[in-house]
Amino acid sequence: MMPRRRIPSRPGLQHPNQKNGGMEVFKNGVGTKVITGTSGQVLTVGSDGVPAFATASAVASTKVTIYTTGTGTFTTDTKCLFALVEVVGGGGGSGGAGASATEEIASAGGGGGEYGWGWFTAAQLGTSQSYAVGAGGSAGVYSTPTNGGTGGTSSLGTLVTAVGGSGSATKFNSSAIAPTAGGAGGTGGTGGDGHVAGQAGFPNIGGFGAGSGSSQGGRGGSSGCGWGHGGSGAILDAIGTAGQVYGGGAGGSADDDNTGRNGAAGAAGIVKITEFLKA
Repeated sequence: MMPRRRIPSRPGLQHPNQKNGGMEVFKNGVGTKVITGTSGQVLTVGSDGVPAFATASAVASTKVTIYTTGTGTFTTDTKCLFALVEVVGGGGGSGGAGASATEEIASAGGGGGEYGWGWFTAAQLGTSQSYAVGAGGSAGVYSTPTNGGTGGTSSLGTLVTAVGGSGSATKFNSSAIAPTAGGAGGTGGTGGDGHVAGQAGFPNIGGFGAGSGSSQGGRGGSSGCGWGHGGSGAILDAIGTAGQVYGGGAGGSADDDNTGRNGAAGAAGIVKITEFLKA
């Protein structure tokens, strides 16, 4: 066995990238400059993509802006350091139900809207961003028949988007007695740091003849992360419950003895911006 060798210490030994108390940084493998900092500073990245030390700005307060309908322009606070942006797509509407005189028929629930979020610096937000809140999907119509509508997409510019849930099908007469799947949950949003898909609507319970008491609409799907719950499905002759804010899918409707019931509407989504402000 060979004896271990002691490697003598070398006074003043420093990392090859350290220069005179600072740090030599590289861009695309080429040394560009030596950066130095002082106690309490943080390392940031400049517009040229090269790190630099800067004094950290303390967060003094927060400011929350919420939009629950329509479109418009969000203006970034002049004291904003960074912000958390959260968006939820609109919930899907439920289909209608139209039975014959000897049937019970119900529709499935609409899908919940997607949830998306992202952290952004003041520079990424810019002075302003356009916003859009996804509307809830429309109620289905049994007499047409028209399916429940798809919920709209919510967004803050192109920074982050969240897709609305799909509507469920209108059930009409004997060919539609069997249970069917609910509307799909919203998914496919872009940007931001992450997304959670909306929950799919629940299937209906089909009927087996007038007066059997077996027909029930499916419950609507909840939006991603539970921002809005799905509406309840109706039993017998009733319209399902509308989706709950924000982004919940509508509950399915039920019909007995040829009355005919329209569906219910999904809930609108939301755009929420939480700004962290300096003093």
